[in-house]
Amino acid sequence: AFTTLCSAFVLHEHVQRTPQPRASPCVSPESFRMRGVKRAADPAAEELLLAVRASDPLLAESAERGGGIIIEECNYEHDGHALRGFSFEEISPTARAVKPGILLLHTAVGVHDLFIQLMAERLASIGFKVLLADLYGKNEALKAWEDPAGLMQRNRKDRLFQAERTCAGLLALAQLRGVDRDRI
Repeated sequence: AFTTLCSAFVLHEHVQRTPQPRASPCVSPESFRMRGVKRAADPAAEELLLAVRASDPLLAESAERGGGIIIEECNYEHDGHALRGFSFEEISPTARAVKPGILLLHTAVGVHDLFIQLMAERLASIGFKVLLADLYGKNEALKAWEDPAGLMQRNRKDRLFQAERTCAGLLALAQLRGVDRDRI
């Protein structure tokens, strides 16, 4: 909860210090289409995320090109355990069909950290296909909100386990449609 609060505070401070944005289709929820993604029903967090998106120059440029960010759930596994990451990609008339890939690892809060999701959206807006990898496991996502330090500590104690989970994410990224496998 502390990490989430810190991320929300950082985002809030960013919004407060950023000049008011010009109107942009990028900030509409429709510009961020989510396939198979279920968001937590937290209106305050969603409102904050929309405000940060509205003030972000990279996302505004994407909108000016007629683009939007599509977010898709990406299920994969490691050692028999289900993992759930999210892929982020810009869809626009000028976007390349095959893009370099970036594997993004989450904070202690997990894949639902709004700050990390915003970073993934920003990277996607400049032409990358991004996979936000899951280091905890599909069934551990809710536990990350309750005890983020405990789950991250498990990964820190077993570096080989964390390296294997990261490699599973790299393999999942390489298998995503539209990823240039020579530029990951």
